[in-house]
Amino acid sequence: MADWRSGSRRNALALFLGVSAILGIFILLLTSSTASTGGGYGQDEYGVVIGIDIGNTNARVAFINQEQQHHIVRHGSGAGKSHIDSCVAFTDNEILIGEEAREHMMHNPVNTICGVRDLIGSRWSDPMVQALVNRVPYRIIEHNDKPVLQVVRKGATQEFTPEDIYSMVLGRLKSAAEDALGFSVTHAVVAVPTYFGDNQRQAVKDAAVKVGLNALRLVNEPTSAGIAHSVDHNDESLVLVVDVGGTSTDITLSEVDQGVFEIFATDHIAMGGTDLDERVISSLLLNFRRANDIEDSVSGSQALDRLRSGIQQAKHELSTFESAQIEMDSFYENIDFNETLTRARFEELNTRFIHQLLIKATKNVLSDAKVSKDQVTDILLVGGSTKIPAIRNSIETFFDGKKLATRDDPDEAVVIGAAIQGSVLSGDDGASNCGLYIDLSPLSIGIETFGGAMNKIIPRWAPIPMPLAPVENNGSVRLTTMQQLERRPGLFSLVLPTPRVAELQLTYALQNDTAYRRSGSVHYHGYGSDDYWVDHVEPLMESEVDYELADQVQSRIALENYILALERRFQADQEIPASCPADALETLRTVVEDERKWLGRFEIEDGVFLGLTERLDGLRKAGEQCFGVLNDRFLPRVGNRTRPLLDGGSEGHQRASQRDEL
Repeated sequence: MADWRSGSRRNALALFLGVSAILGIFILLLTSSTASTGGGYGQDEYGVVIGIDIGNTNARVAFINQEQQHHIVRHGSGAGKSHIDSCVAFTDNEILIGEEAREHMMHNPVNTICGVRDLIGSRWSDPMVQALVNRVPYRIIEHNDKPVLQVVRKGATQEFTPEDIYSMVLGRLKSAAEDALGFSVTHAVVAVPTYFGDNQRQAVKDAAVKVGLNALRLVNEPTSAGIAHSVDHNDESLVLVVDVGGTSTDITLSEVDQGVFEIFATDHIAMGGTDLDERVISSLLLNFRRANDIEDSVSGSQALDRLRSGIQQAKHELSTFESAQIEMDSFYENIDFNETLTRARFEELNTRFIHQLLIKATKNVLSDAKVSKDQVTDILLVGGSTKIPAIRNSIETFFDGKKLATRDDPDEAVVIGAAIQGSVLSGDDGASNCGLYIDLSPLSIGIETFGGAMNKIIPRWAPIPMPLAPVENNGSVRLTTMQQLERRPGLFSLVLPTPRVAELQLTYALQNDTAYRRSGSVHYHGYGSDDYWVDHVEPLMESEVDYELADQVQSRIALENYILALERRFQADQEIPASCPADALETLRTVVEDERKWLGRFEIEDGVFLGLTERLDGLRKAGEQCFGVLNDRFLPRVGNRTRPLLDGGSEGHQRASQRDEL
């Protein structure tokens, strides 16, 4: 199978694995002297590291037991369920989490919050957030361009962030794991969707901290499922993971070779099982209105929630039977609901997703990895919606009848993989055969000069983690992060329009959870012996970008360049107009010297550059008395570049749409 990876990639991988092996040996030597805690589970530093998978519908927690077997925590009486509902309900007296919250939704939907995973770390303006606002029965409002959830308790309105709700579900899972283990846990590996960006991943970590958990690693859901599959498949193989979740679908191609799990390519569809349900709901409601001569649309969250629940149950039955009956008494205005949903009708309503989008995403992954479908050795189905016969048949037909691999419950693969990674990170000796996984960066990171030339620092599909990538450049640059899987690009404009030599030093690193660690600075070789520094504004992708700070950086550069322009004219006597009085020229020289000294003492107070705009305006007025308006090509127009680019505005969006990668 050597033909699917280039020699240079194999060499890079070999180097990475060599370094990883050395680090692994060092860690084992370092931890071997520590005694185990928690009844023989894990090492002192972390103890048992649990695996967590929180979807928009269900949430699970698992760990690796002393017999090196995965254990999915059960919930409820008797054998219980392997999951809890990802719901939180608020009553006047208590907060309900899980199945109790789901049951509460039937009679109090506005105070029952489900499916907040796609809200955490998101902006109010994100399309996914707006889609949820129009779909869910509970109230979502905007605050500082972030979604906030409102509930009513004891007649008073209370507000919660999506991270608050997410942390409540995390806390319930943590407590369930502690009950099963008999001791407390403090560390976890959390599975997240591949499309989560920096903000969302950080929000997951912050939510974990709220309930006393340290998220050691965030692993992409298809990666986690592949890890669970690879434990029993040590031979060299190419594994395609098809993960159809509640609100999204991910297709991922990976190689498993001697315990190493490497991601080759991935693609994402912003549709899942919930979207399939909504198409059925629209069709059945239309039939209901026509049959009962109802002109207005059927409204009322309680009625729609009952119908959603009925359709979900019918969809499960259609995995086994050819038809399912949906019956509800007094569904709407005392009219009963009675419909038969056939498997053929369900497939017809969702044929675009099943037979077009799903196959197109699969082709994209194979194309990105430069792999033919005949080379794929295993096809792993993950997520509850892969139980739908039409989805299985569509994938199987595309691969010419190749057998599909799945677990008894395809929903459980992700949390098992997270638990395996947790066991490896805990230093558990028995977990050493679980192998190492190497994820990929789904984007390229680089620098773009104002001339349009692109210099790629970290290529798309680079292995993660990867070492620091220092870059040096001279001249005017724009730091650019093009994220194919982000809803908008991360773009930071660092304007250096100066005739002097400016040395730009950047450092990029990709961490194991696909977060980006960026640092950078610009070193001016100043006029005379002075050196000046302008620090790179961090972080690039945060919604709380300090626009005032960015504008002041621009003003600081403009002030220094204006000083330089005047100093050049002082040195070139022929450029001093005869109309400039000698006393005015001498006054201007004094002002320029004072401004130069002020820049030498330049400091930041409370994160804001002080006095720059006022000083620039005053110096400009004094300079124009002698030289008129200076039109030097290296004088920037202050305030016209920074904000649109930082804002992810039209220019940044247009550039991102024109290029898939740098």
